[in-house]
Amino acid sequence: MSATAEQLSQYMENYGWVFQQTTSSSWQTGWQSDKRAYPLNVELNDTWIRFEVKPLVRFDVDWDAHPEIMRFILNLNNECHLVRASLSEEGELSVILEVFNRKFGYDEFSEAIGVLGYYAELLYEQVIDCIMELGIHLGYQNRFLA
Repeated sequence: MSATAEQLSQYMENYGWVFQQTTSSSWQTGWQSDKRAYPLNVELNDTWIRFEVKPLVRFDVDWDAHPEIMRFILNLNNECHLVRASLSEEGELSVILEVFNRKFGYDEFSEAIGVLGYYAELLYEQVIDCIMELGIHLGYQNRFLA
């Protein structure tokens, strides 16, 4: 049996999160670490539940002048087996976790959030270290749904 929108809202509530349901099948929420906020979008359909930290980092760079960032992001995707990094045309780096929406209960929700949180915080640190080494300007605006 697949999770419903009502169940997913209940899982977020049980997890203790403040969230906003933006459509019948999508939510905005997030969490705060010691260093920053992580905005999270959740989308539900019959097959998948998609968790996306967006943006993890917002770049303000000339991509032609800094191909090493693209290589770094490609290497991140190669090293990460449960999540993937995605870069938008606007320079927003996101971390995405997609899980099957089959027999998806609160335990699976908690595990998915744990995996996503682990990778988001790890990748954020790695990306920040990389761009600091390269001397690149970071155009990240920290936003969080309170």
